[in-house]
Amino acid sequence: MFAVLLALPLLAAAGAGAATRHTPPALGVPRFVQVVALNGLPADSTLRAGFLAGLRGGFADDQLPLEVRSADGSWAQGAPTPNRFRLLEGEPADDAWSLRLTLGVPAAVRGAATGDAGGHRSDPGRRTSRGMIAALELVPPATASDDERPLQVRDAFAFPPRGEPSSATLGLPENGYEFPWAEAGRAVARLALEELMRADGDLKSAERADISPAVRHEAGR
Repeated sequence: MFAVLLALPLLAAAGAGAATRHTPPALGVPRFVQVVALNGLPADSTLRAGFLAGLRGGFADDQLPLEVRSADGSWAQGAPTPNRFRLLEGEPADDAWSLRLTLGVPAAVRGAATGDAGGHRSDPGRRTSRGMIAALELVPPATASDDERPLQVRDAFAFPPRGEPSSATLGLPENGYEFPWAEAGRAVARLALEELMRADGDLKSAERADISPAVRHEAGR
């Protein structure tokens, strides 16, 4: 288990004294999310830090970029929508959603080397693909009504090689791919926000998060 902590100011009560964590946030006031578990990231601290920076950045964005489904079922870029959700640190809070993340990351390339011909330094960032699978479990706040249920979703995405946005997979280069960990963290944040905002009524059925430059794929079972 790996807890993600992010320093954020406490929610203040409007026109009152100190807020209690049992007070549901009013319209327009941030909703809170606590990442209580994160499994599957590589042990390398640099790679983890890159992913977590992207995850934090995605939740910190004031707006969530959207795609809108057209009549023929295709998705096109739409207008962004305000993001009221923020990560919360510290002790468990009754008015915060809980987020558990389990990631399927591409395997490291054995013997991937960097440097000149004289060196043979292994690079843990080089991976056998540019795809990731994210299983998300979102548990509503303890203060939520009984009709709010935990959300469980499984998403997959990949990053197309530059210059070929329509294709996310090509023949594996000898030294594999340089995986964009920070961009992957931001994509996972946006996928989580999509589910949270839909549960909160902030997203319509024909709207979804734009996770570009990542491309969605079937996650399988």
